[in-house]
Amino acid sequence: MRIMRRLDILCLAAAAYFAFAGIAPADGRAQGDGVPMLVHSHSDAMMAQHRAMDTIQKEWTLAKGALDEGRPLAAVGPVKAMERAAERIESFMLHKNPGGREEFSKQARDFKDLLSAFRQLLQASGAKDYDSERVRNTVMEVDRACDDCHQTFR
Repeated sequence: MRIMRRLDILCLAAAAYFAFAGIAPADGRAQGDGVPMLVHSHSDAMMAQHRAMDTIQKEWTLAKGALDEGRPLAAVGPVKAMERAAERIESFMLHKNPGGREEFSKQARDFKDLLSAFRQLLQASGAKDYDSERVRNTVMEVDRACDDCHQTFR
């Protein structure tokens, strides 16, 4: 009985693996709607890309949390960490849409510039001319930049 239970668990685990982390379709479609994720190498360069994007995502969550709590100065550190991680974006290897290198580089430069301007805006949050509406608009602009890039290149 124990052996059969273990065999059942093993079969379930194997089925889940092949269902969710299976082989990418030949046409290179992205994951979603039942399509397995793209399979690519996990070289040191690729892992660095993943770390940079993870850092940007985690720091953006922290920055938005600080802003939601009404603490714009607390968002400066996370945005600065995003800037440092974004410096590495332009050299990313493109696995989806590899012919879009020029457009990707432009979006990466624009993103770095946007983060820099946003950090400066946040640093002015103690000044009399602090513009909370501009901060909200810039948050939406950063979200849109991430979404646009991911839609094309992720």
